[in-house]
Amino acid sequence: MSEGRADMWWKQGSSVSRQLGIILALAVALRLSAVMFFGALQDIDNYENIARSLLEGKGYRAGEDLEPNVQRPPAYPLMLFFIYSALGPSGRNALVCQALLSSLTILLIFSAARRVFDQRVALAGAALFAVYPFSVWYAAHLLSETLFTFLLAASVLYWVRLYQNGTLGDALGAGFWIGLGSLCKGTMLLLPIAVGASLLLAHRSQLRQRAFHFLIVSVTTAAVVLPWTLRNISVAGGALIPVSIGAGHAFYEGNVLGLKPGPEGNIFRREVSPERERERMRLFRELSRMGGRRAVEEDRRLLEQGIVWVREHPDLFLIGVLKKAVAYWYVNSWPTETKTALIVCLQTPLLACAAIGCWKRRRELRARAPLLFVIGYFWAVHSVLIVWLRLSFPVMPYVLLLAAEGLQRASSRPGSGEPRDECRRRQAHGDTGL
Repeated sequence: MSEGRADMWWKQGSSVSRQLGIILALAVALRLSAVMFFGALQDIDNYENIARSLLEGKGYRAGEDLEPNVQRPPAYPLMLFFIYSALGPSGRNALVCQALLSSLTILLIFSAARRVFDQRVALAGAALFAVYPFSVWYAAHLLSETLFTFLLAASVLYWVRLYQNGTLGDALGAGFWIGLGSLCKGTMLLLPIAVGASLLLAHRSQLRQRAFHFLIVSVTTAAVVLPWTLRNISVAGGALIPVSIGAGHAFYEGNVLGLKPGPEGNIFRREVSPERERERMRLFRELSRMGGRRAVEEDRRLLEQGIVWVREHPDLFLIGVLKKAVAYWYVNSWPTETKTALIVCLQTPLLACAAIGCWKRRRELRARAPLLFVIGYFWAVHSVLIVWLRLSFPVMPYVLLLAAEGLQRASSRPGSGEPRDECRRRQAHGDTGL
């Protein structure tokens, strides 16, 4: 490379670093401001109760008088435990660390995006996530979404690397991060299936090698989760619980107690009768106080009741799944008309731009397979189980990247933007710009 071209690349790299630095600084400022002004310390999912129980040496329990907990995966309570051990048992300390973790997620998103899109789209997607209201909101609450989004972003980065390069190290990295993500939310445990499907789609001529990489991802994921699975078997009387219980409760609530199963009702709001809402809260309180074998049996009972309901109402179940596929992007836990309107106004343009981006680059969708597969995987899982806006948040970074591309394609003139050959060169050589 000539001295002139080398100088050009150095300047370009410096410009990208400066822009990314500004985005990170903005993200940190927004998140720390949110923690300061409206950070919420309510422990609605018992994560902090478990962390404090560990801190006091009383074991993995949601309360001193309760059995060992099998409802909550360990990653987030353990993160709180380590923060409290190092900085003191204050929820505010946890939120500050969470704000920084949310900002670091931007680096992972950008690094993966640079391998799939051109640098302008990668920077735009990173900027959108930095100011995306719910990324700021969840960073200021004691909920597992921020940690899970970070772990999923690391998984997607290695998934993209594996998809493009196909090395053993990338397969091990993808499996490791998917395993850690599964210990944060059990719905991620089957994600290696989506990884394998994407590898098969991209490299049909290398079937044996890709099957081997899929096996490595699956085995590594299982190896990371295995110690916690053995712990669950021990405290639950021999019942096999890979990560946590709750699938039965989610299936029952999402289909029997959740959105109106018929064609009537508002898909943007969760509409239940007072009787169903009381039943939902009763089940939530009872399961929260259960542990060990009793919790396993109750979750299994709810799953069986949900399956019976589906067999009796298959048409309503299918209609409900289709409605939940839309509601996945909108439904808030405690909706009001104002909240619903704001969420619809925010989410709909982003989803529309993402759809435009996919359509404009429909001939190149195979290059974006990891991003599309991760969105599709969680979208499908929760459309069958239960939908809340917070459950769609972890995949929003990839929707935002597609939306950024859609905005670029809609606003750019022919011939503008980074040369496609140069983008492909960076993808082939693994240049992430970091």
